[in-house]
Amino acid sequence: MRHSLRAHLLAPALVAFAAGCSRGDTAARQRGAAVVTPPPLPCFHADSGTVAFGKMTTSPADQDVSGVQFSFEVRSGALLGYIRDAAGEIPPRRPLQHLHFDPATDTLSFVYVDSPSTRDLFRYHVTCERLTGVARLFVTSTDTGVLVHDTLLRAAAITTP
Repeated sequence: MRHSLRAHLLAPALVAFAAGCSRGDTAARQRGAAVVTPPPLPCFHADSGTVAFGKMTTSPADQDVSGVQFSFEVRSGALLGYIRDAAGEIPPRRPLQHLHFDPATDTLSFVYVDSPSTRDLFRYHVTCERLTGVARLFVTSTDTGVLVHDTLLRAAAITTP
C-alpha cells in the first residue's frame, strides 16, 4: 500500500468533503536547499541540530513506508530545508525550494517540486512543537491545485538514506 505526501494530506480533506505556479525546474531541484534566516526559536539555533516535523509509518502487511517529513537545520546562520516524501520506501531527502520565514506572522513558506510539471506549496505557522497551516497540492501551469489544512508534529529526524 503506497501513500505519497498527497495521499497523506488529502485523505482528511476527501472525508470532510465527501468525495467532493509554473513548471518545475529539474536543475533547480538539484541545486541544493533554499536558504533563509532561521526562526528565532530555540529549536532553530545553530547548535540544536536537525529539527523535523511529520512522520512515516510502515505497513505491517507489506512493509511499505508512507508519510512525509520536513526537516530543517541551521548552517552558518542560514536555514536549510528538506523533504522526505515516502511512497513504498524511505527516500533520500530532497531540498525545499523558495524557503522563506516571515517574522511578522511566524510562518515558514516553501515549495516542493514534485515533478517537472507539478509542485506543492506550503505555508505553516512554526513552533518548536509543530507546523500548522495549509498545503496547496498539484499546482501546475494550468491548475491552482487543491488546498488542504495540515498540522505536522515534531518528530525524530530520519537520517538515512
